[in-house]
Amino acid sequence: FLFPMRYYFTCITFLLLTINCNANKQEKAVQQSFEALKQAFLKRDGQTALKYVSSSTIIFYNELINWALHADSIQVNSMTVMNKVSVLAIRAEKDLKMLKQTNGEQLFAEAVEKDKVDNVWFNQFTLDKITFEDSTALASVIYESEEIIFKFRFVFEQSSWHFDMLSFFKINEYLIRDEIKKSNNTKNYYVLQLLKYAYGDLSESDLWQPLE
Repeated sequence: FLFPMRYYFTCITFLLLTINCNANKQEKAVQQSFEALKQAFLKRDGQTALKYVSSSTIIFYNELINWALHADSIQVNSMTVMNKVSVLAIRAEKDLKMLKQTNGEQLFAEAVEKDKVDNVWFNQFTLDKITFEDSTALASVIYESEEIIFKFRFVFEQSSWHFDMLSFFKINEYLIRDEIKKSNNTKNYYVLQLLKYAYGDLSESDLWQPLE
């Protein structure tokens, strides 16, 4: 049989209110997680920052360690610019024994503590519109009062929202490629100049070889 239409309307209204309330709650949770991460970055507090990044972030840092240990020159040369910079920087900074005793969480925490993610710059980003799909949230990003073309990704894990740093690294990749294009230099030349600026004179041939 049929219910009177007024009951359907009441039910639909209740569902819409529930959905909107839950969406607002989740948006607030994403914003709070992002702000907590920004504060951890500003304080160079690597251990606290770990609480607000996604498991995919730590998997990526484990991959960087593996590449630094095992990737040959052909593999490194085929990487994105930011991955290449990261792998060669790890080789410039750490010897084999030190790196084999390091995991992805430790490497990420160290990056925060040594300001390798450019903590002040990261803090200039704010979130705008946030959309949700299953356990993932995508947020529009505001920088200097303008919405940029990239979105920040968050993942719901262990009962809270965690920031996927790879969505931030995409901005870095875009910017560094643009700088390389303007400089009229090759990618590898530009990368090596960055490393020399950071670490002084380096044995270039050693950098391209796996540590193990």
